[in-house]
Amino acid sequence: MKELFFEVKFLSDIVLPATSNTEGNINYLDFIPGSNFLGMVAQNYDKFSDSFDLFYSGNICFNDAHMVYNGKITYKTPYSFYHKKLDNKIICNKHMISKEESNKLGQLKQLRVGYITEDLEQVLISHSYSQKSSYDTQQRKSKDSAMFGYKSLPKGSIWRFSVKLKNECKDENLIISTLQNSYKLGKSKSAQYGLIKISYLQDYKSNNIKTFNDYENYDFLYANSRLVLIDDHGNPTYDLSFICKDIDICYEKTNIRNSSFTPYNGKKARFESERLCINKGSVIAVKKLTPEQTSIIKNGVGAYKSEGFGDIIINPNFLKENEPKLKNTDKRDSIKAKTEPKTSLTKFLKAKRESSDTNLKIANEVSKLINEKYCYFSSISSSQWGNIRQICDTSDDESLLANIENSIKNGIKKWSDEQAKQLINIIESIQKDKCKFIKLFAMKIRSKNGN
Repeated sequence: MKELFFEVKFLSDIVLPATSNTEGNINYLDFIPGSNFLGMVAQNYDKFSDSFDLFYSGNICFNDAHMVYNGKITYKTPYSFYHKKLDNKIICNKHMISKEESNKLGQLKQLRVGYITEDLEQVLISHSYSQKSSYDTQQRKSKDSAMFGYKSLPKGSIWRFSVKLKNECKDENLIISTLQNSYKLGKSKSAQYGLIKISYLQDYKSNNIKTFNDYENYDFLYANSRLVLIDDHGNPTYDLSFICKDIDICYEKTNIRNSSFTPYNGKKARFESERLCINKGSVIAVKKLTPEQTSIIKNGVGAYKSEGFGDIIINPNFLKENEPKLKNTDKRDSIKAKTEPKTSLTKFLKAKRESSDTNLKIANEVSKLINEKYCYFSSISSSQWGNIRQICDTSDDESLLANIENSIKNGIKKWSDEQAKQLINIIESIQKDKCKFIKLFAMKIRSKNGN
C-alpha cells in the first residue's frame, strides 16, 4: 500500500455544512470529509486509464483532512474523555477507571469538543458566523424574509490529508496534479468562500501514532473517521458487531456517538441513500482481537471507504492513561488569522472591549476581596465610604494612598489602627487602576453595610 500526503491551506473562510439541509438549525463540520477530495479527482473521470477500477473497486481511499497544529496532525477528542462537571481541568478516561473511582469523582460530563495532538495538546476549532440576505433583482434591494447565515472555518488554517493506494496505480501523477489544481472547497464557492491551495508533500514521512498492547484482555478501537456499518442484508446499521466477523464488543467500556445524513449528488441532481454514522472520536472496547480481525480493521471497515469512512486506529496511546493531562489552553485565537484594527471604528471597538474586560476583572477582584475583608470594615459608616469615593474622584494613582491615609487618620471620624492598616495594605497591593478599584470597593462595601 502506498500513501500520498497533501496539505490544504485556506485562502478564504470555508463553509462545510454537516447536512444537505438548507433550512432549520444546520450543524457544521470541523474537518474536511474525504468525499470532497474524491469529487475533485472525479472531475477528470474520463482521463483515467481505468476509471471504474479506480473509483469503484475500493483500491483508492481519500481520507479526511484534519487541522495541523504546530506541525502536528490532530485527532478528534475521544468520547471516552470525561471531565468533572463544572471543572474541566480534571479529565478521566472513562473506560480505564472503575465504578468506585468514578463515584469518587462525582458527576462526570463527556468532553465532546475540539481535537488533540498525540502529545495531548488540546485544539479548539472555532467557526465564524456571517449573516446574509438574498438579493431581489427586480427591486434592486435585499429580498424580504430571505435572511440566512453561514458558519465558516477560518482563513489561514492548515490541514493535512492522505490518499491511500492499495495497488499500483498508473494514474498516480494524474491524481496528484488534479488535486494540486483544485482551488475550491465547500459551500457558497461563487461568493466570498471556498478558496484553497492544495500542495503535494512529496518528501513527507508519516510518523505512525504510538500504540499500546498491554491492557488486560481488551483492545480499544478509536474511530479516526466516521464509520458506516452495513448488516447482512445490505442495510445501514448502528450495530457494532458488524465491524468485523466474530468481534466481541464490551459495551460497558464503549463510548460512541452517532449521526445520520443524506448526501446530495450534484451530477445526479438527487439525494443519495441515508447514511447512519458512528461519529469520529468514538471509542469501542472489544475483547482481544485475533490477527485476522486486526488485519481487517486496519484496512478499514464498513462502507464508503473510498470517501474516507471506516478508518480505525487500534489502541492509540492517548487512550491508555487513566487521567490524561490535557494541555488545554484555548487555541482558537491562534487558529484565526490575526489582523490589527485599521479603521477608526475598529480601533474604537477594540478599546471599548479592552475597557469592558478591565472593568469585569476589577469587579471580580473587588467581590473576592470584600468576602475576605468585610469583617474589618463592617463598622465603617456610609459617609466615611462616601468620603473615600470622593478622594478617588479627585486623585490619581500616585497620590491616592497619601490622600486616603491623611483622611482616615486625621478626619472627624477616625478609623481604628487595624482598619487603617487593612485599607492601606489593599491599596499598596494594587498594581494599576488604583482609583477605579478603591472607588468600586467603597461603593460595594457601602452597599453591603446598607443591606
